[in-house]
Amino acid sequence: MRRPEPTVLLTPRPLIGPRALVDPFLPLHETTVFFGDGGTGKGYLALLLVAAIATSIPLPGAYGAAKRVPIL
Repeated sequence: MRRPEPTVLLTPRPLIGPRALVDPFLPLHETTVFFGDGGTGKGYLALLLVAAIATSIPLPGAYGAAKRVPIL
C-alpha cells in the first residue's frame, strides 16, 4: 500500500488583471475561432485585431488591446 498525497485546501481568489486581450473579441489564454459565410469579413476582422495588438492603437469603438503580445 502506498500513502496518499496530503490534501491541499484550495481557496478562491479574484482574478487580477485583464481577462481579455481585446475585450470582447479575444479572451486571454484561450483559442478564438471566427466562423461564418464566405465574404463576411472574418479575415478583415482578424487583420484589424492583429494590427491593434501589434501597434497598441485602440480600435474604433474604444476596443483596445490590454497588452502587446507576439503575433504569429
